[in-house]
Amino acid sequence: DSGRSANGCETSRWISLSELGMLFSDPVIVGLLMRELPESAGVEEASVCHWLQSGIRQHCVEQRTTRLDFRCLAALLLRLVRSYTAPKDLIGWADAELDEGETVSTAL
Repeated sequence: DSGRSANGCETSRWISLSELGMLFSDPVIVGLLMRELPESAGVEEASVCHWLQSGIRQHCVEQRTTRLDFRCLAALLLRLVRSYTAPKDLIGWADAELDEGETVSTAL
């Protein structure tokens, strides 16, 4: 597999950590994430985005990678969003770790 489609366009599914800022600056993405938060009323989007990015970066440190497969990122975001319970959680995301036995593709 060359990583390109038949028309020559890049078909990479990988998202680099350096691209997270761009992802979280998209108002559509942020709006969708905020709607998924169980207790998002009164919470600032910027704080939630910072918390989510910190969680993703921590995951990558633990997995010793600098990029994530799109599906892995989507699953990780969903897990982080579902673990959000109150503004105090913006300090850390220890409860958002993957369940034992779950595997995540982090191959470089």
